[in-house]
Amino acid sequence: MDRTFNCRREHTLGIWKHILDHDNGVTNFHFEVSADLFDQEELEMIGRMRPGLIQLEIGVQSTNPDTIREIRRKMDLTKLEAAVDRGPWIPEYPPASGSDRRTALGGAGFLFTIL
Repeated sequence: MDRTFNCRREHTLGIWKHILDHDNGVTNFHFEVSADLFDQEELEMIGRMRPGLIQLEIGVQSTNPDTIREIRRKMDLTKLEAAVDRGPWIPEYPPASGSDRRTALGGAGFLFTIL
């Protein structure tokens, strides 16, 4: 899926509800998302999914606001960090060890699997 998969909230919730309601216990899905767009309802729906049902790739182009502006992207790093902190997931990339979160966020992105 496109990294802006979740840019239309109702569309996202509809697809995730369908996946949740029709989970066969085997199939898993991968989504590229903008975590700063998540709201509480989306995070709660993700929290009801079985472990491994979805995998979320959260791309972070940069933690530098000037860079984000120059590449004509919109990203609220504060909201992104809050969503990452509140989500019911485990990070797979970047590794758990390392430097502070902002350094880990910069340009690398995240890959999460639902707990």
